Amino acid sequence: MPCPVRRSARTPSPTGRRSSRRSGRGWPVGSSATPPTVADLDWDDADFELVARRQNRSEQQAACTGGPVLVCDTDALATTVWQERYRGRTTAPVRDLARAMPPRALYLLTSDKDVPFDDDGLRDGEHLRGWMTDRFRETLTGSGVPWQELHGDRRTRLTAALTAVDRLLSDGWHLAEPLG
Repeated sequence: MPCPVRRSARTPSPTGRRSSRRSGRGWPVGSSATPPTVADLDWDDADFELVARRQNRSEQQAACTGGPVLVCDTDALATTVWQERYRGRTTAPVRDLARAMPPRALYLLTSDKDVPFDDDGLRDGEHLRGWMTDRFRETLTGSGVPWQELHGDRRTRLTAALTAVDRLLSDGWHLAEPLG
């Protein structure tokens, strides 16, 4: 999944997985019963719109209170790919939410070739990883936003990611000349 990096100012700015205190449709966290797997979830288009809308809101809140870099493990653009995967299409409301996002400085995409598959109960199969990574590559290329694919072991990927973010920060802020 691509990881968007966005520069944020300190002034007012599914995944396929649900991020509330419930997992899946109404499943209370901490329940003693067996939690549902991804195969038990029933996604509809409204779910993906909700994920994208909440993600945009959460990013905005974090950008208003955080430092100069905001790193997210997903965003509304990634949600378009997840919706395509689960629903076979991307709907206009989810695409509109992706287009409405503040500009991203960089996306970091982890290669599917270098990371072992780890089924945490919310993954739906190693056989889809190559297809999903290809779709993320195509989507990022089509977005016009800078992106970098990370390869190698964890330390190599982390070093490459930090180097890319440090390079962005050292380039400085590209602001317009003052008016008047």
